[in-house]
Amino acid sequence: MRTFRSAAFILAIVVISASATFSQAQPAGKVGLINLEALGGEGGITKYVNALATLNKEFDTELKELQTLADSIGTKTQELQKLAEQARNPGSPVSNETLRQRNDELETLKRQAEYKQKDVQARYNSRRQTIVGPVLSEVMKSLQDYTLQKGYSMILDGAKLEESGILMTFDTRFDVTKDFITFFNTKPAGSAPASQ
Repeated sequence: MRTFRSAAFILAIVVISASATFSQAQPAGKVGLINLEALGGEGGITKYVNALATLNKEFDTELKELQTLADSIGTKTQELQKLAEQARNPGSPVSNETLRQRNDELETLKRQAEYKQKDVQARYNSRRQTIVGPVLSEVMKSLQDYTLQKGYSMILDGAKLEESGILMTFDTRFDVTKDFITFFNTKPAGSAPASQ
């Protein structure tokens, strides 16, 4: 019986020592926050900012045309509303047929604008994938390298967490956005990220 108690006691000590050793072996990881939207803004990652500028320049004419269409729709909507108010007055020279024609013109213009907007959006998304996609891929690989080099367990998109209401506030010392931008921008041109 004494042997059994001694064995149980020794086993308990071994288990406690092992669990203490195991809990000490767990790394205490750092967590960082980054604002991915800021990477493409003023003072952001130069290569990413340039890719976005190239993309936006390519679609500048179409975006202006869409804005002109939107302005025209707004103007025609106001004109139609004024005509409708005039038509309500007794003895108005504005007929229901005139209102119907103007409304048809407005609806046609709205359909054209909607079609053009969908077309431009589809082409923009496709070109964004071609122009900006490779740069974003390089940025994400570099972020992985940065995470490892700086000893972070994880880096989270703080802007997305705030937007979704998951992150209410945080200590700005955990914001690594500027440091990562500097890390990326000072990499030698053409250097491939180490992680795969």
